[in-house]
Amino acid sequence: MAADEEAGGGEGARWLVEEHPDRVGFGSERQPPEVLAEGAYGLAGMLERPMMPIALGEKTAVWFDLVAKGDPGHGALPPEQQALINLATLIKEVAGFGTPRVHPVMREQFSTLKTASSGKTGAAFRALASPAGGVIARAIAPQLRKAGALGLLLSDSVTPTQLAAGYKSNVVPAEARASFDCRLLPDTDIDEFIESVDKKARRRGGEITNVQQQGHGPVSVKGPLFTILEQVSRELVPNVVTAVALSPGITDARFFRAHGATAYGWCPLMLTPELLATIHGHDERIAVEDFERAVRATTEVVVRASS
Repeated sequence: MAADEEAGGGEGARWLVEEHPDRVGFGSERQPPEVLAEGAYGLAGMLERPMMPIALGEKTAVWFDLVAKGDPGHGALPPEQQALINLATLIKEVAGFGTPRVHPVMREQFSTLKTASSGKTGAAFRALASPAGGVIARAIAPQLRKAGALGLLLSDSVTPTQLAAGYKSNVVPAEARASFDCRLLPDTDIDEFIESVDKKARRRGGEITNVQQQGHGPVSVKGPLFTILEQVSRELVPNVVTAVALSPGITDARFFRAHGATAYGWCPLMLTPELLATIHGHDERIAVEDFERAVRATTEVVVRASS
């Protein structure tokens, strides 16, 4: 992936795909390329068997601001309509999780994982993989969200990330603003989602502004590279179970998928719950020997795919 992946990818992967498609495998007389990217990593110590996910798609990032209005005034004589109070009410209405549902990729993942787990965990996977999986997901959503990323892949999420209002402690501001980071499942209708948020905002006298969408590429199908990733994963980790997955975050793979490429998120690192918790957090790290093993596995994938 390109160096500006964490900054949105506009000057890296997107620029390469749009300005130099022939350099990254696209061409009128070629089949679209298969792309290996980040977006999934091995998990150890969470199930009875280690798991190596291979991401076929990812959530879409949608960012926007909500602006609430009110009457300005003096803090000693607070007006009835206050922007900050209206914004707080609006945040409470908008933020949180959408109705849980089981995306087809996740249904296939649960169908695989039910064979790698027993007891209550295995029963939960079997239930989520069943035709009634959506009903089950809604019933156990709070417990699933406590389990980390798995629960987040069963619903859309809307998270407030920034607040701005006022300039002086004794002055009631006429306007307050909140920024949101939303992560939507691949089959969410983005226009309908934005419209629903806008309706809630307008009921409170507010408005939605600065809408930005990152991605919304299609979900990839399984191609020859997928088989190689499965093979190398099974050679890398004894008794590992490989499974399709979705990524909760956005990656540069979305630019390639949007142009017709098949892209997989795969990182041959086995992360424990402790290491997983350090991602973008305090003391983010992996062991040197794990990094070296991941390099060898990735090299093996490239050698097999190219030959």
